Amino acid sequence: DRGRYEILNYLYESFSKLGLICDFNVLKDENSPKKEKTLKFVNGRIDSLENIRRIYNSRAVLDIPVDGQNGLTQRVLEALFLNRKVITNNESIKNEMLYRTENIFILNHKNLEDIKIFLSTPFLKTKLSQYTINNWITEFTQQAPELCSTI
Repeated sequence: DRGRYEILNYLYESFSKLGLICDFNVLKDENSPKKEKTLKFVNGRIDSLENIRRIYNSRAVLDIPVDGQNGLTQRVLEALFLNRKVITNNESIKNEMLYRTENIFILNHKNLEDIKIFLSTPFLKTKLSQYTINNWITEFTQQAPELCSTI
């Protein structure tokens, strides 16, 4: 759980009280509780195809980055590429080109009860081309000579 157990457990209980169906799968580590009633701990990573299937069958994906992590997580990109909403505590996501309040709910700025309203509205298509691997390779190869010349 990499130090996220308390917030994940709190969110699981809060979302459940709102009548939301939660399927939290948390990678177990040495600090994870031995027995757990609400969260599902997994001992190893979930297979990529299984993960995509889970996201596709969900209305939204919860993204709680580990302390000190900056930028987007792979979880956010996977969700948005599959047209699923994101619930996160990552406030810096507001600075990303893909940020739309219709698709991304920032926990630190809204009442948890607003999540039901957020989830009831449709996902709005977002331009994600700048986040594709092809775009990353293009950007990298265009900038690499310039970056290497400064080393």
